[in-house]
Amino acid sequence: KKIDIFLTMNHYAAPLYLVEQYGGWLNRKMIDFYLHFTEFVFKRWGNAVTFWLPFNEINAGFFSPYNGTGLVKPESGEYNNSDVFQSLHYQFVANAKTIALARKMNIPGDFCAMISCFCYYPLTARPEDNLKLVQEEQVNQWFCSDVLMNGKYPYYMQSFFEKNNITIDISDCDIKILHEHTCDIISFSYYSSSIISTDESEKTAGNLVATIKNPYLQASEWGWQIDSVGLRTTLNKIFDRYQKPV
Repeated sequence: KKIDIFLTMNHYAAPLYLVEQYGGWLNRKMIDFYLHFTEFVFKRWGNAVTFWLPFNEINAGFFSPYNGTGLVKPESGEYNNSDVFQSLHYQFVANAKTIALARKMNIPGDFCAMISCFCYYPLTARPEDNLKLVQEEQVNQWFCSDVLMNGKYPYYMQSFFEKNNITIDISDCDIKILHEHTCDIISFSYYSSSIISTDESEKTAGNLVATIKNPYLQASEWGWQIDSVGLRTTLNKIFDRYQKPV
């Protein structure tokens, strides 16, 4: 019986040397380092893999920059937003160039974008809660997959960058490679749903991200709330958004 291999190429795994010597994905040189790695993987296992996933949960570079991009938190305790989004941009370019390299080497298989999904619900029916939900979902959840699946920065990031004084280096070559080499498949991880509110409320436990407690859900001993319906909701939302295999 044939076995399809789904290979994740990078799962929170920036080599420590590259983090210490080059600053992780904040440095454009990381793109070439990553392509050196991917070329080795393609030569070694290229004909055995059905699905390629260059970056696990790429949006973690936003909500958990050290895990996602190897970006070390400054002594001040706060990340510079421009650094966070610059690091993500270089990962976007590396993802597109990896697809281009595979096509050049005639490596078979489909390429996947992959994000961590949270299935947001508003805490109340107040319009302000729902507007905040839309805005949080855009940046936390859809931004990275919109770039990788559609080949361009989504419209809503322009106002987000302006509002938060974010400037990043994006070359004409970057724009071209992102446009020409998008992902074939969208994949995601889902653990639990999240609540959005304009008011402060009691938070859940868990790792990387915390959310407001949902009174309609039970929680695991760890604190993550159990929501199987949220998984189905997420599947529908993602397919509606991209119209590509999920």
